[in-house]
Amino acid sequence: MQDKPVVVIDFANNLIRIHKKTITSLNSPESILLIINPEKLTLGIVGCTKDVQGSHRIRFPKRHCYELYSKSLVMAMKKTFPYWDREKSYRLTGDYIHQKGIARFYLSESVPLKPDEVTI
Repeated sequence: MQDKPVVVIDFANNLIRIHKKTITSLNSPESILLIINPEKLTLGIVGCTKDVQGSHRIRFPKRHCYELYSKSLVMAMKKTFPYWDREKSYRLTGDYIHQKGIARFYLSESVPLKPDEVTI
């Protein structure tokens, strides 16, 4: 069985933390796009080349995750799914759509984390 993709949304730090296996399962792209579908309440992560507008170049430091600091993106997610508490962090476990090269996460399936669980 393949590992599920994992993302943590940390509202206190305006941070989206994407587990390294999530990105490597998308064939280790040089950049990714994050796509929010407000109608289906989903977050999608798709691999792309670095010259795609709005993409984020992937670099893995010593940690085993990619960290994206973006207040505007985190607040857009909060606006899309207003049930989230701004003081908490949430783990999203999703699935892969391999035919389209997408990791998909349902915002309604997010799990609030305790402060000591914020890292992946």
